[in-house]
Order: sequence, then C-alpha cells, then structure tokens
Amino acid sequence: MKKILIIIAGVFFTETVIAQVGINTQNPDPSSALEISSTDQGFLPPRLNYDQTKAINNPAQGLIVYCTDCMGPQGTLVIFNGEIWSSISYSTHDSGLNEVHPHDPEDEIPSGFDIFDPNPEVFDNPVSNNVELELMLSKANDLLTSYAYMVMLAEIASDNSVKGGESYSDLSTFNDIEDFVYNPTNSAILNVWNFMYAGYNRASYAYHKGAQIQDVFPAYLSEALFLKSFYAYNLIEWFGHYPSIDGYDDDNKPVLVNSDLSHRTEKLYEVIDMLYTAISIAESDGVTSSGRSTIDKNIMLSFIAKSFVKMGDYGNAFGVTQQIISSGQYGLNPNYQNIFDFRTESSVFDIDCTDAQYASWECTLCTQGNWMSGFQGIRSYNGPEFRSGYGFNIPTQESYDSFELSDIRRDVALLDISDWIFQNPTASFSQGFQHTGFFNKKYLPRQGGAELNHPQLTYGNDLKVIRYAEILLLHAETSLRVGNGYEAAAYLNQVRNRAGLSSIGYNDVSIDHIIQERRSEFMGEGKRFFDLVRFGIASQYISYFQNGVHEVFPIPRDFIDSVGDLIVQNPGY
Repeated sequence: MKKILIIIAGVFFTETVIAQVGINTQNPDPSSALEISSTDQGFLPPRLNYDQTKAINNPAQGLIVYCTDCMGPQGTLVIFNGEIWSSISYSTHDSGLNEVHPHDPEDEIPSGFDIFDPNPEVFDNPVSNNVELELMLSKANDLLTSYAYMVMLAEIASDNSVKGGESYSDLSTFNDIEDFVYNPTNSAILNVWNFMYAGYNRASYAYHKGAQIQDVFPAYLSEALFLKSFYAYNLIEWFGHYPSIDGYDDDNKPVLVNSDLSHRTEKLYEVIDMLYTAISIAESDGVTSSGRSTIDKNIMLSFIAKSFVKMGDYGNAFGVTQQIISSGQYGLNPNYQNIFDFRTESSVFDIDCTDAQYASWECTLCTQGNWMSGFQGIRSYNGPEFRSGYGFNIPTQESYDSFELSDIRRDVALLDISDWIFQNPTASFSQGFQHTGFFNKKYLPRQGGAELNHPQLTYGNDLKVIRYAEILLLHAETSLRVGNGYEAAAYLNQVRNRAGLSSIGYNDVSIDHIIQERRSEFMGEGKRFFDLVRFGIASQYISYFQNGVHEVFPIPRDFIDSVGDLIVQNPGY
C-alpha cells in the first residue's frame, strides 16, 4: 500500500510534464489522465467510517472515500458533490427490485411481491444518515418508470385505442380493461396498485426516517414529500383512495390509516398539503433529485393545480396555474415532434427513462427503461427509423379522424402504417390482433441506443408526464369555469395556434373545446380516460362503461385480504 501511495504521489507531482500515466500499462486510454491495469488486484481507496467521513475538513468537490458503515455494515463508495456526501455505488440506478446478473438472467429469481413492495429488502436500509436517505430516495425514484405501463393501460381503457397484440389471448387481462369486465383479481390492475403503492411506501419511509436524522439535508425531505405526493395522486386517479401511512413499527412495517372511497377529497387535500410543505422546504433549502428525473417547485405546483381541478376547486386551480405560467420557465416548442424526442422548454415533468440499464423479464415493470415503447411497437417490423415491437395499444380509426384536418399533431401522434410503407417501400411488418393501420408514434421504439439484452424493456423514450400545454389548457379551463372567457380563449388558442389551427373567439369558447383540445394534444399519453371521467362523459364515449362503478378501478383483492378492514373495496366490485 505504501508503494502505491508513493507511485500515485509521483504521478501527481509530475503531471505537468507527463500528459498521461499508466500503471501496469504502456498504453493508457487517450481519454484518461490515469489508468491502472490489473487482472488480479483492484484499486483500494481510503476507508473511513461515517463519523470520520463527515469530519473531513473542507472536502473538495469530487473527493472519494469508501464509507465502511454507510448503507449498513457492508459500506459503500461515496463522493462529495460540493454540498453533501453521496453514494456512487448505485449510480447506474438499477431498479433495486431484482438482483439481476447482466450475463445470465435465467439464474436469477425475483424476490417477489409482498403487500407493500416488490422487493421489501430495500427497507433493510436503516436510513440513519444522509447517505442512506439518498439511497432510499433513489429507490423511491426507481418506481417512476412504471408509469409507462399505466399510460398504455389508460389508453386501452379509453376510446383512443384497442388492446392489440398477437391474439385475443395475448395479455388477456388487457382485454378485460378494454371491455370493462375486470375484477379485483385482474393482474394488470394489481401491477398499477403494487408499483404506485410501493413508491408511496418507499417515499413515506424516506420522509419518516429522514425527519429523524439530526443533521438531515432538508432538500431530501422536500424530494421525499414530492415523491409521496406523486404516487398518492396516481393512486387517487386510478382507485379513488388508498390507506395513508401514519408511521412505521419496529419492524419497519407501515402503520396504515383506514380508507374508503368517501375519503377521496380528503386524500387530495393530503396531496396538496404535502406538496405545499415540500415547496416551503424547497424555497428555503432547495429540493434534491436523487434519481434521473429532475424535481422542482413548478412540478409540485402542477400537481397542486391538478388536485384542485379534480376536486372542482377551479378558483384555487386558476391561481396556481397562473403562478406557473408567470414563472416564465416554459414555452410551447414550435416543433411538436421535438417535444417527444428531447427535453425542451415544453417539458414540466419528464420521467427519465434509460436504455443503458439491464432489464429482466422476471420483473418487467422493474425496468428503468420505457416498457411501453417495446410493447406498442410495430409487429415484425423491418425498415428505417423504428424497431419491432409487440403491437399493443393500437389507436382506432376514430382517433385518427378526431383531429382537425390541418392539425399538425395528428401525424406526430399517430403513424399511418400504410402511408409509411408507401414512403419506405423496402419496409415490412406483420398485422396483429385488432389491426387498425395505426400505431402510437410518440413512444414508438426507435433504432439506436444501447440495445442491451431484452431491448423491448429498455427503451430510452422519456415519459412526458406534464407538459406546458397541459398547464395552458388547465388555465384555459379554470378561466372558463370562473367566468373569464377572454382569458380562456387566449390560453386555449396558444395551444391551437402551435398546432396550426385557427383561433376560437372568446364568446364561442366552451368546455367542449377544452375536451377536444386535450384529446388532440395528449393523444397516446394516458390522459383521455381520466378526462372523460372527470368531465362526466365517459359513458358517452366508452362502450360498457358503467356510471357509478367504472370511474375508479377496484382495489386489488390481494391487498384487501392482507390488510383486512383497513381499506374498503370500491362500490360495484
């Protein structure tokens, strides 16, 4: 060890003379200042315990040590980022749900689900310091990408799409969603509940434990509250309610609060309160983003606005959307296609998906990629630009025809495969079940990228959860609801004009214009079904939709059986 330190000291002493240094190699990589080569030895950094690491005086940004008791007794590699010590041993952000081997996935067995988490081992983390808190938050972030599954399922439930796939029996639980014959044992609905509730549980645990850390970095608490709110909001949107977590027992099991559908408004207020608390922390101490997705104040305000709208509190929603718009942080990108290819000024909240992390069929929703892209790709496709997929979530002819003729968004949102083959005569594909001739183009799998094993699970198409157009349309709607037709038309027309459409006069603008504009703007993004429910018109557009029942999905029976009378099944199920 002394020899190694002497060599390294010599390296840095002579770095002004020698451009590159190689230890045990004559040809260091051109991109490196220092390369160490060995086939039977590793690099051993300084090893300090947590207290010793924290005691380092004025650590330099980028300083690395191995913290021997961080993240439990096994320790972890940490780096000082200029403000805090952060673990880098999980920087690849694998899902944290399965310990998969990148070369031999068949040997791996997933840990399976309990009623609160796909992988309860993540709660072995005691969260007793900031490093452990950041790790727990990263695990709460990991479940964000399961939102892709929910987008596809919500589209199939709406009048935008049919299930598709290879045959009727291919993912038959999706047929039940399309036909509204699902019940509390439907595995697709169980997936939505499991991953959203697991995210809520992880974020709750991070916040509960983090608040007890004496020197906690407050920005972590803001992040935890936002993540709690995001997962809670989606549970309300799908199921109407959920059992809130009031703390944790000595075994780190959540203490639940009774819940039934009558608590829906109360749950939305919980979301709003959490978000305002998160904003208060963020304004004084900032907010961290321990995953790949960026979190900020305006994202929190967006979910507050959406929560107010769900409750019919349009006055408060109007004020919040006005605040977001007035921030000047966003704009409508003039190139509608760019919105889905890049992060632009139109992005308010994107969930970052990566094609650079391994995924496994053992737990498809555990992927950190965009699961939906591969599943709704063109079947047996061979040709330019796109990759082949499984042909689920097939847009209908009616969806294609719902766009105004001059609307530029139609050909960005929907791919007319016949027209595409005409333009690319060497391309080919095969028709699947319920073939309509259209595919959801916004999230089609593209060629290129890392293309690891099982690329169907690892596409990098980021999920556009909230775009600036939604803020503008929410403001247009709330303006109309509070009697300001002039402002409603002004903000509605910003969205229409970007799409190449003519303006609507302020005396003519109506809720029907808002509904139609939301459909055209967000085609394929998983919003249509919940819009039809919120506007009270779902039964007019969706066959088999039963008023008084299908506004929410059933609470999975597995969860109810596990927690007993702590949660009440939704009416009609």
